[in-house]
Amino acid sequence: MVSPAIALAFLPFIVTLLIRYRHYLMLLYRAALVPWLRDRLTGTSREQRAFQYLLAHAIPGDPQHILQTFDQWCYHCEHLSCVGPDKGRIVERVLLERAPLRVLELGTYCGYGTVLLAQALPPGARLYTIEGDPRHAAVAEKVIRLAGFSEQMVSSRAQGNQGGGGWGSFAGSLLGLWHLLGSAHGTRKMLCHVDPSARCAAGRWVGTLHPAPATEGDAAQVELIVGPSEEVIPRLREKHGLVNANLVFMDHWKRSYLRDLRLLESHQLLAEGATILADNVLFPGAPHFLQYAKTCGKYHCKVHRASLEYFRAIPDGIAELRYTGTH
Repeated sequence: MVSPAIALAFLPFIVTLLIRYRHYLMLLYRAALVPWLRDRLTGTSREQRAFQYLLAHAIPGDPQHILQTFDQWCYHCEHLSCVGPDKGRIVERVLLERAPLRVLELGTYCGYGTVLLAQALPPGARLYTIEGDPRHAAVAEKVIRLAGFSEQMVSSRAQGNQGGGGWGSFAGSLLGLWHLLGSAHGTRKMLCHVDPSARCAAGRWVGTLHPAPATEGDAAQVELIVGPSEEVIPRLREKHGLVNANLVFMDHWKRSYLRDLRLLESHQLLAEGATILADNVLFPGAPHFLQYAKTCGKYHCKVHRASLEYFRAIPDGIAELRYTGTH
């Protein structure tokens, strides 16, 4: 038994820790404990609950209002690992400056980043977005459709099945703090389009991601690919027609950032002068990715400091890399 005197001696230290790390404890509560309890009580995932909230409160066909309603849910209900409004403005500013025509997103999750990217792309641009979890991709499909974009699912040949654990457990909620996506359940292609008259070319649906009427070929296009990024990236050129990307947005498993960046390099999928944006490089952090980007000699690297999505008191940042192609 611990004597009362010893317990009292440690009390100021414990109180200091609680005060100092109260924001991280609140994050643990909102991002792990609350979703786990609600998963058990409702039988639905927090991603599905977020979509139900969108159905009830968002204006269909308005991408900006969809994103704002997502933000309201995350601020006031349950935490989701989306890029959020503060860092979203950084992404939009880079898109405006670079005006990329070929964009690759790693980590679709619920579709927040996909809608953010697609509505800011110049006419004629194409967005390829990769999601490792079919359940998250199913929610993203609905979000994209609610934002005014119809969607067609086309099955493609499976690229293997590595299995994966359920996200309903408390451990899954803890991993959800860092948006650890990457379970492999085979690969499918989903090409989103808003124009119902979009043509089917070479057995694949090609359509537009643009809320306003536009002539075919004028608006940005998006392709949602479901599968593990380490298997999809080597096939992007052969299977999906991506010669190289002008901009890459990383918001998936942070430990996969460096691996996937090297895959993009080895398969020559980065255009000269390409921009790579990587979210959450400070919290939960991607130190090996940042070290490589700063020391390999292939990139000009800077970090845009911001706060963690929906937690202003927790510092975070987005890394912006400019690919020089030199060694």
